[in-house]
Amino acid sequence: MASNQNKKMEIEERATSLHPAIVFSDDFPLCVDLDGTLISTDSLAESWLAAMRRSPWRCLGASLALLRGRSHFKTALADIFVPSADQFPYRQEVLHLLEQEAVAGRVLVLATGASRLVATAIASHLGYFTAVLSSDTGVNLTSRSKAQELENRFGRGQFYYVGNSAADLPAWQSSAGAVVVGRRTLARKLSVSGVPVLGEFPGNRLSLALIAQSLRVHQWSKNLLVFVAILLGHRFRDASAWITATILFSAMSLVASVAYLVNDLFDLEADRVHPEKRKRPFASGTLGVMLGVAGIPLLLLVAAGLSAFLPLSSRLWLCGYLALALVYTFVLKEKLLIDVFVLAGLYTLRVLAGGSATGIEISPWTLAFSMFLFLSLAMAKRYSELISSAQTIASLPRRNYYRSDLTMLGSLGTASGYIAVLVLALYIHAPEVASLYRQPWLLWGICPLAAYWISRVWVFASRAALPGDPILFAFRDRVSYLVGGLCVLLFLLAALLH
Repeated sequence: MASNQNKKMEIEERATSLHPAIVFSDDFPLCVDLDGTLISTDSLAESWLAAMRRSPWRCLGASLALLRGRSHFKTALADIFVPSADQFPYRQEVLHLLEQEAVAGRVLVLATGASRLVATAIASHLGYFTAVLSSDTGVNLTSRSKAQELENRFGRGQFYYVGNSAADLPAWQSSAGAVVVGRRTLARKLSVSGVPVLGEFPGNRLSLALIAQSLRVHQWSKNLLVFVAILLGHRFRDASAWITATILFSAMSLVASVAYLVNDLFDLEADRVHPEKRKRPFASGTLGVMLGVAGIPLLLLVAAGLSAFLPLSSRLWLCGYLALALVYTFVLKEKLLIDVFVLAGLYTLRVLAGGSATGIEISPWTLAFSMFLFLSLAMAKRYSELISSAQTIASLPRRNYYRSDLTMLGSLGTASGYIAVLVLALYIHAPEVASLYRQPWLLWGICPLAAYWISRVWVFASRAALPGDPILFAFRDRVSYLVGGLCVLLFLLAALLH
């Protein structure tokens, strides 16, 4: 008996630390909405995305059920795929409220417009709910239909309701009191209409920082590769080339963000079991998946407008980049080694697109160096992901790599990096270099610098100290800036020094 009392006090203390105490004056049932309330995402949108990835044709067929109504669509979609209940991002403050009331003996009801299969799976996973009210074939339990069902079950003013959107207004107006998740304007509206607001939980606020994180603006630095053609072509003073490359950089950054959005939206399950990727806006639930879906055509439209100022060949490179990135997301990222070759190809494609936009031919030497260097960095990324998660999981989610592959990945990655240095040395020794540089012997200093930097990346990877993408690591690492600056200085001296 004392143990149960202690547990109750512990739950109450934890709940109070997360939200102000909510006092229910009567022992009426507490009815809780699902989407945006109990979970900080949309279960229907996530189910559609997951079903689309697993069985696109069946999913499109299920989407036709919308012609008969949303309830038919929800049922048809649930027949294809039901997300795992433990994968959803639950709102901790709502969970603690439910836990507190369950210990107090209150009847808890999950009242949601989600399909019956999804709702029962979540109710079974949590174990708090006495009853589940949900949509089924022919019944879309939202808004007024939900309010009517709650009145029929418990009587008007004989239940409390927790919700988050304007669609919940009829249910709140039929309740004995409201708990509002998210929008303060709803709480004010309810107070004006005479519905007692017993508590409020703040929702996730949309911000520029959150949008930038979802677009992975920090990854746009990779698109600086489009300027490589200008540097290697010694067109330092060609203003038109710099302007064209800048437009290409902007368009490619937007296209890259489209690929990142698609990847994050269709990879929610895998991201949520990853120690770092679970913090991404869509995986964590801090940003709604429908905002991501809406952002895709908007970004494509702006990118298309920018590409109108580029040569036709550059537009084709942009389309090729997007197509390859999407194929990678849906198919190739699960293929052993093919995924890292594709990643290396996407880096090299940026260099080729820059040459196409500026009219500068990319030499075979540059292509060979780029391919081997970026192959090494792509393998370092996989190696880093695998070694950082080796303590918790035996393999990477949606990746065909296992803990036992670490030695082989390290060997292949370091070998690729040193082959890139070898290509650079052969290029410096080539006869045509003498006609391009006034002091070509200075270029030999770049070889040990490149070898040092590649070796350092792999040492950090082996120590599990490489934070994610090696390219992004370089942009945050002071030593990388020093090495890069010395390489650029030697390059300029070799090209300009009399």
